[in-house]
Amino acid sequence: MNKIEAMIWSVLQRPEMYTLTGSYEEVVSFLRGYYSGIALDHRGDPDAAIWHDFTECIRQLLNVPTSRVFEEFRQIHGINSLDSLRTIYDSFHRNRVISKDSRSE
Repeated sequence: MNKIEAMIWSVLQRPEMYTLTGSYEEVVSFLRGYYSGIALDHRGDPDAAIWHDFTECIRQLLNVPTSRVFEEFRQIHGINSLDSLRTIYDSFHRNRVISKDSRSE
């Protein structure tokens, strides 16, 4: 896991270290903002697109517009949204690592 990927994992594991209350909304807002800046500073780096790729993964799971993906996710998962987001991210990350490993062979 590189530094860019590790930030998402860290925020999802310990949300109150990165946001005021650790709520789902704060975590998503923090990560959206953080990764918007990373994407601008690291254009062309595929690792910098991880938040975009994760958002797209969720969008496809929910079949909703990208602009509403996290709002729809919250409506579906309710008070368990942050736990569900963490679970999906863990699966997304594992699949990403497997995919990277198979491309490097």
